[in-house]
Amino acid sequence: MFIDMHIHTRYSNDSHMELEDAIVYAKDIGLDGLCVTDHESMDAQAEAATLAQKHDFLVLVGMEVLTRQGDLLIFGLEEVPRPLMDAGALVREVTWRGGIAISAHPFRNNERGLGNHINQLSQLSGIEVLNGSTLAHHNLQALHLSRKLGLPGLGGSDAHQVDRIGRYVSVFPGRIRDLQDLIQAIKAHQVQPLAFKEGMGSLSPGVFQEPAVWTPFTCPAPGSMG
Repeated sequence: MFIDMHIHTRYSNDSHMELEDAIVYAKDIGLDGLCVTDHESMDAQAEAATLAQKHDFLVLVGMEVLTRQGDLLIFGLEEVPRPLMDAGALVREVTWRGGIAISAHPFRNNERGLGNHINQLSQLSGIEVLNGSTLAHHNLQALHLSRKLGLPGLGGSDAHQVDRIGRYVSVFPGRIRDLQDLIQAIKAHQVQPLAFKEGMGSLSPGVFQEPAVWTPFTCPAPGSMG
C-alpha cells in the first residue's frame, strides 16, 4: 500500500488545504491512503472518519508536534501534548501509550529538525528520510542516519497544498486498515520510503530518471546494522 505519511490540512495554521480535496487528488494519482499530521492538532479526526467512509479511502490522523529539540510525527495519542516538551519525554510517553514517534525532516535547515539528537532517542520508531519540503542532501543525511541506527525510513510529502501530495510516500507490503495496523507495521519495520518521480529534485543517481515511477529505497531490517 502506498501511503503519504505527512500532510497538513486547514486544521494547521500554515495550510488551507481541504481534506476532501486531498483525498480526491490522492486517489487520482494512485495512492492508497493519507496520514493527516496537522501541527499540534487532532481536529481533523471527525472529518477524516466521515470522508474516509464516503470515498472508501484510508485516512489516518496523527499530528506533528514541535518539541524543544525539533519536530516529531506522532501516531497513537488522542490528546495534544503540552507545548515544547522535551523530545525524549514525549517519545517515552507515546511509546508507553502504545503509539509511535517518528522524526520529521531531521536535517532540514529551519531549526525544526531533531538532527543528531536522534542518537539520544532510544525509543524512536522511525525517521522521515524522504520529505517533500526538504532539500535532497538533507533527506540523504536522514537516510544515512536511519541505516546507521537500524531504524525504519519513511516518506511523506509534507504537503500544505494539494498538488504536492504524493511527492514522497511510504510503501507497506501488507494491508493497512487502521491506525493500529500502521503502528504495528512500522514497529515491525514493514515499510519503505519511496520517491514519486516527477522530475522534481534529485536524491541519488538514477532516482528521478523516468516520470511517474515509484522508486523504492531499502529499509534496514531490525538488528541488521549491528
